[in-house]
Amino acid sequence: MINGKKIAVLCTTQLHDIENNRFTYILSEYLKKEDFCLWIYNMSTSEYWREDAVSAESAVFDTIDLSKTDIIIFMYEKIQSPLIASRVIENAKAHSVPVIVVDGKYEDCVSVAYDYAKGFEELVRHIVCQHGVRDLYFLGGEKGNPFSDEREDIFRRVLEENGIAVDDSIFGYG
Repeated sequence: MINGKKIAVLCTTQLHDIENNRFTYILSEYLKKEDFCLWIYNMSTSEYWREDAVSAESAVFDTIDLSKTDIIIFMYEKIQSPLIASRVIENAKAHSVPVIVVDGKYEDCVSVAYDYAKGFEELVRHIVCQHGVRDLYFLGGEKGNPFSDEREDIFRRVLEENGIAVDDSIFGYG
């Protein structure tokens, strides 16, 4: 807290991206109404789950002044690094600062998750059921990514429910 205002810290990446910028603006406006100041700790890139190659710019999260911070909002899906997330969360816990993790789950943290699956399932069902498309190809993100795997499972299920043959030749990643 500074001068009677609570401090919310946002840990994110790619603030220059329009969607990230829009989210940050809306969050900031909401927090103002709740008598918070928003401090933003941002990296220009994300780590894409590469734990062996965590970039030097991630050290920005080590500069959070936890003695003044009232809450941390950690954008897990944007930063994409369990190592960085664990480091920030452990530091926050050591100072009794609560953490909200967006699109991730960590013990003793509040988790906020978007329902990406429902929208994707509706899209696939619309293409198959409304437009009658039977010859489909699934291009997913990185194999092993929880969101890509979830979308692949949905795609398989919807096709099977609609009598469309499913084999590995209709799946790609990248």
